[in-house]
Amino acid sequence: MVDTDNPVVDSLSITPSPTQGTTATLAATVSDVGTGVVAAEWWVGTASPGTGTPLTVTGGTTINETIDLSLIGDRNVTVKVRVQDAAGNWSGTKTTSVDVTPQLWFSTAGDSNPSPLTNGGSGDRRDAYFWNGVSHTRELDLSGLTPGNANLDGFQRLGADHYLLSFAPSNVALPGGPTVQDEDIVEYDGGAWTVWFDGTAHGLTTGAEDIDAFHVTDVDNQVFYFSTRGNVRPPNVGGAPGDNADIYRYNGTGNDYSRVWDATQNGIAGNENVDGLVWRGNNDFYVSFDTTTNVPGLGNTPENDVVHKYGPGASWVTYFDGSRHGVSGGARDVDAIDIP
Repeated sequence: MVDTDNPVVDSLSITPSPTQGTTATLAATVSDVGTGVVAAEWWVGTASPGTGTPLTVTGGTTINETIDLSLIGDRNVTVKVRVQDAAGNWSGTKTTSVDVTPQLWFSTAGDSNPSPLTNGGSGDRRDAYFWNGVSHTRELDLSGLTPGNANLDGFQRLGADHYLLSFAPSNVALPGGPTVQDEDIVEYDGGAWTVWFDGTAHGLTTGAEDIDAFHVTDVDNQVFYFSTRGNVRPPNVGGAPGDNADIYRYNGTGNDYSRVWDATQNGIAGNENVDGLVWRGNNDFYVSFDTTTNVPGLGNTPENDVVHKYGPGASWVTYFDGSRHGVSGGARDVDAIDIP
């Protein structure tokens, strides 16, 4: 007898939701009166039967699997599931939702606070904030510790009251500490300032070599990734001309630089500028831009967003949607980032 009965999906859920991670648990019960459930899949948007992401069916009755949310991005999205029996019959589509929210430390190019801000005070381009997925807090208040001309344009959190920072413009005089240039990275530790990386001493000597985004991967050996404000290549970097959105690596000694990502070869126009960076790997990094930028697969991306280049094929997704989380408008241009 031919099995023409469709299997059924029940009790579908994704937990936790909201989630600030890159994975969640998808659970469901399934049944079939005929030949039994042997396959399942999940997807967002549209998909033809058999083209979603496979799920494992345990004992023909249960799905309980960790799913990868990395390519969903910062949004509340409907997830769809269907199952197949041994005769090839597909169930109807069952849906649930998952709200993916990021965590982010950031600074802005202007003097407007993000919203909602739980610990008040005046907005300042020298400050750093933390978005916990629900609200913003002021992580670092530098309004009394740096001169008024300073803009915090590079940020990395090393621990409580311990940071690596870069500033624009040149000649920012730090109280009780050094006067730093825009190609420098400074360390702030419990109120004490020191120069962590002296850009001038390592060949970054032109105005176009302002470090306006960086991410340190080896603090002890001074290895870090960065982008510059201008289109001049750092010393000893060959190949195509430099672009504001290119990403370089400082290898820890002398003037030893290399280019790790060429923006124009990856669909980002040469006049765009990366102003925030977190580097995890060649196909896994986060950036923000200082103007609305046409990002492949995403289209026009505001300067208030953080986007993630990730995974097989290195697709782009929106990691942090500024307009969704009270960070929109020119004064809230996200121009320095770090991610827990």
